[in-house]
This record gives sequence, structure tokens and C-alpha cells, in this order.
Amino acid sequence: GSPMCVSSEEIYHPALMIGECIEGIGDGALHPKPSRYESVSTNWRTDNYTFKTYYEALHDPQNLPLPKHLPSNAYFPLWNAADFRRCSGGYFYGDDTLPLYVGWHVHNFFDDDLGVMRKKYLTYGHPISDALTRPLSDMNREVNLMVRCSKNDGTYELERGSVTKLYKSMEDRRKGPIALRKGGLDFLREANFGVDITGGAVPLAFRMEEYVVARHGELVASVEKDERERLQAIANIR
Repeated sequence: GSPMCVSSEEIYHPALMIGECIEGIGDGALHPKPSRYESVSTNWRTDNYTFKTYYEALHDPQNLPLPKHLPSNAYFPLWNAADFRRCSGGYFYGDDTLPLYVGWHVHNFFDDDLGVMRKKYLTYGHPISDALTRPLSDMNREVNLMVRCSKNDGTYELERGSVTKLYKSMEDRRKGPIALRKGGLDFLREANFGVDITGGAVPLAFRMEEYVVARHGELVASVEKDERERLQAIANIR
């Protein structure tokens, strides 16, 4: 990737959780154990134990709350490892002086050899059978964003406002291309919530213009090299 490739998608998982909220540590007598799909502990909770239904399973049938209200006197389920991995939730503590971005979600490092990344997609737990010859932008939504950024493709570029304005529906948003933040890294350097976050919300290396330009140049070169090698691999097959 590149510091200039800033996704419009924002995710958050609990970063800290007290032991009382963790399954196996917290009081299992107080907190109901949720049912899960196919009764497998690593699967999602069933909908009646989620915010989607306002925790329908926890409502007292004799004293139902107003529609779309959480139960007021219920103890909610404890979290297990599957919930840490799959669920988002919680609160951002603080006020408007806090920056919008507080962390970076990073997956595997591949240096600048995208051929190694292709082999990863060919052999990992959900293999892509044509990973060695498929266009890189067709690999998945995240890689598609990286390729578009390397080509300075402004399609699905978000300046300000709701990401959903770019899509006809939330389903289109979930399956369609990820919107790039207009301005890339400069977006993170601008005032968020009325505060200039240049000094705190980006990694130190990203504050060095020479590094940012050099790293983006490496990405552009890697993507161009990968496309040449992909076309050559297809020609060799034929």
C-alpha cells in the first residue's frame, strides 16, 4: 500500500475490555450465554442476541419496552474470541478534541513483490484458483482500492459527507468498490472535529514527505511490474 491510499471505510473493534465482560471470566450466572448459528461457538450470535433486534431474546415478555429500545434491566451476553474477531461496538470515550483516526488496521507485508501476494491468494484458506493470472484489481475490494490509488483513479472518490451517497444501497456499498478519501493523506492531516490532527493521528514516517512520495512511487512501480508479469504468464499458458 501507500500512505496516499486512504480508505473511506472505518472499522472499530474493542481495544480494551475488562475481564468481567469476557466469557469464561465474567459471571456466567448473570450474563446469558447467546445462541449461535449452527450452535458453533466461533459463529455469529443469532440475531435475537444482537443489536439488530435490540437484543430481542433479553426482553421480558411480560414487560416489553418501547419498539427499538434496548432492555433496561438485562445483563447482556459476555464476549468470546469470536465476538472480538467479528463484532464491532462500544463507545469512543472523550469529546470533540479527539482525532477521528486512532489506529491502523494492517495485514500481511509483502515488500514490493506482488507475485508473493498472488501466491498467498492462491494457497491461503480461501484460495483463488486463478490468482496468478487474475487482474490484481479483481482480487478483492481492498486490493482493488490499492490498484486504483496507484493509478490515480478518482472513481468512487469521497470528498466529504456520507459514504452511502456514492452507492444506491448499503448492499452496493458492501459489495462495490471501496471509496478513496479525496486528498489521501492530506485528508488525515486536515482538521477533524475542529482539531488539527497532524501531530497525532498519522505514523511518524507518514509525516515525512520524502518517504510518502518514495513509498507511493514504489507502489506504482510494483503494480505496473505485476501487470506486465501477469500478461506474460497468460501468454506463456497460451
